[in-house]
Amino acid sequence: MPNKPHNVQDPIPETRSGPPGTVLVVDDDPDLLAVTKAIIERFTNFTVITATTGKELLEIMSTRTVDVIVLDDSMPEMSGRECFRTLRQRSVYVPVIFLTGRGTDAIRSEQMALGAFDFLDKPVKAKDLILLINDAHQTMERIRALLVRRR
Repeated sequence: MPNKPHNVQDPIPETRSGPPGTVLVVDDDPDLLAVTKAIIERFTNFTVITATTGKELLEIMSTRTVDVIVLDDSMPEMSGRECFRTLRQRSVYVPVIFLTGRGTDAIRSEQMALGAFDFLDKPVKAKDLILLINDAHQTMERIRALLVRRR
C-alpha cells in the first residue's frame, strides 16, 4: 500500500508479461509527467498516454479506452477530483490512482469517497506506483471478466 515504509533494497517488480494495457497519466508538471511515464514504461508492458490538464483528460476519455488513470489531484483550472467527478457523471468507470503533493486526511477521504482506487503522496516511489497500477489493472480485468460472463 502507498503508506507502508519503503525499503530501498526492495526491487521494483518487473511486469512485462501478460496482456498489455493502457495507462493515462495526468499531471500539470511536465517533469513529473515525464518521470512517471518513464517509470511505467520501464517496469511494465503498459502503453502510456499523457495529459497535462483535466480538459485534455476528458477529451482523451471521450475517444479512447484506458485501463488505469494516474491523476494529479492539484491542477489549475480543473482539479483531479473535479475530473474524476465528471468521469463518473459520464458513466466512465476506470480505476483512478490519485497523486497528491499535499495529502491531508480530508483530501484522501474525499478521493476514496468518490471511488478512487487508491492514492499516492508525492514524491511517488516507483515500486508503490507500479504495484498500484498492476493491482488496479488486475481489478479491472476481473470486473470485465465478470461482466462478460453475465451477458
